[in-house]
Amino acid sequence: MYTVNADNLSKLAFAGHVSANQIRRHHGILPLTTAFREQEQEAQIWQRIEQGDRDAFRPVIGGGKGSVLTSRTFKHCVECVRAQQLIYGVGHWMTLHQIVGVGRCQVHDAPLMDQCADCGAGIGGPQMSTLPSDACANCGGTRRAPTSTAELQSQQNYVSLIGSALDGLSTDLRPRSRKLLLSQARHLLGSDERIVLGLLNAWGALNCSELAVSLECEIHSRLLIKAIKCGHLYGVPRPLVVAIIAYCRDVVGIDAEGPHALSDQLGLLQGAETLTLEQQTLFELLQRISPVGYPVAALRAFAQGQKLVDVTRSKLASRAITQELLFRAGGAVAYVYPHLRMTPFPRTWSNDLKRSYFRQIADSARKQNVPRAQLAKKIWGVYLWLLKNDRAWLDENYPRSTIRKTRKDGHSSVFNLPHHLE
Repeated sequence: MYTVNADNLSKLAFAGHVSANQIRRHHGILPLTTAFREQEQEAQIWQRIEQGDRDAFRPVIGGGKGSVLTSRTFKHCVECVRAQQLIYGVGHWMTLHQIVGVGRCQVHDAPLMDQCADCGAGIGGPQMSTLPSDACANCGGTRRAPTSTAELQSQQNYVSLIGSALDGLSTDLRPRSRKLLLSQARHLLGSDERIVLGLLNAWGALNCSELAVSLECEIHSRLLIKAIKCGHLYGVPRPLVVAIIAYCRDVVGIDAEGPHALSDQLGLLQGAETLTLEQQTLFELLQRISPVGYPVAALRAFAQGQKLVDVTRSKLASRAITQELLFRAGGAVAYVYPHLRMTPFPRTWSNDLKRSYFRQIADSARKQNVPRAQLAKKIWGVYLWLLKNDRAWLDENYPRSTIRKTRKDGHSSVFNLPHHLE
């Protein structure tokens, strides 16, 4: 057991309804977990655990409120989870028990079931694994443990392989983003959270770009679209999303609509007699980024005018691709932030195509009664290009006059654009 004192209490986060003072006063000990950074001490504790010592507390590396821990912990059955949540609070339990590596309940010393033998339904989360005697919540049937030691070992090796470089890991994903990703991953993929969490952590230590390039052309488009939207929404790196779907395909065995290769999509566009502006945009993008392997499904959604969340605030694509994907097909107004002043179109475009494309965007803004000041603010890259290369058309459709800028207090102040813009 581990004696609680003021020093180590300050290092642990108790997000439940029991405060640190109450635990110190009423319990005196903390039979959950603490942090160990010396490998020898950790090895000794794990040796005690493997020998069946139930009083040995579980070591973790790092940790804190909302963090994703990076070492092995025990699973607990539903009964144990609820009992300890009543004592220490749900938040504290969720904080200290996210990575799962050993499929046995610490208290009952029994194997925990990961999947129903009848319907194949997975568990709802790592903290809610059930014992062999419990019925499946989906069909009422019996659950099964891994069929063999090799299967269990392969699942653990899958996590260990990508988590081997996790010591001292500091990911750039916020805790809230991690939590939302896990929720989406369970709903979208129905996958084992050990793998999802391992991949989530591995992003900060391993470069998944090469993995993403080799797998994107083979991944199912329907799942890819959903995961890309999930990634855009929660700021999850695109290679990580791809890796999660690759696990879904290779390990879970979900078969969706089948793969869509970049070459197939390029062939369809090349064989067409005439291309619309949107198709031409897609064709140019595919030619430009084929070596990068950006998902065809995302590009297809882009060409169809579906709304994609602004990628400038995420790390889902390189800077060059980000510029190009800012523009949705169909003449919708594109939002380019002032600090992004690169040309937002493929370099292979002719001036006539650029002029036609940018006029369409600016004209769409004009039909929506967007004033010239807002045009310069919202579609900065388009405005600068038109100002430099198509000034007559811009002045005709957006007469240069006094421009009014609305202040926060609701009043308008008159100002002129800087000389280098006009």
